[in-house]
Amino acid sequence: MSSRINVTRREFQDSYRRHYKMYKQTTGSEKSRRLLLFYSVECGLKSLLMKDLGKDTYEDFVECCGSEKKELTGHNVSAMLKKLNPHSSYCLKKIPLKRGGYASPDKFILSTDWICSK
Repeated sequence: MSSRINVTRREFQDSYRRHYKMYKQTTGSEKSRRLLLFYSVECGLKSLLMKDLGKDTYEDFVECCGSEKKELTGHNVSAMLKKLNPHSSYCLKKIPLKRGGYASPDKFILSTDWICSK
């Protein structure tokens, strides 16, 4: 029996939306807000990966991943982005901060090849 919770692709998608909404509405600890944002992104990426692979449950997704299992089923957002975006067709934009200003995505990733200039 697996120690992971077996959720559906739809549940990951809903979790992405719910946690992003909480991130936008939460005030207070910036660390807590960043964790909500990270979790939101992670759930959204896993939902997209499952969709691309034609898998509807997390258990099926884990079985399908093969040699990339640890990177794609864990918390490695960079590996998930690379799998989804081999030709750099997605880009990250600046994230507006509640207290003004923006967080530039180049602070949080190793490669800046796919950041939009907007």
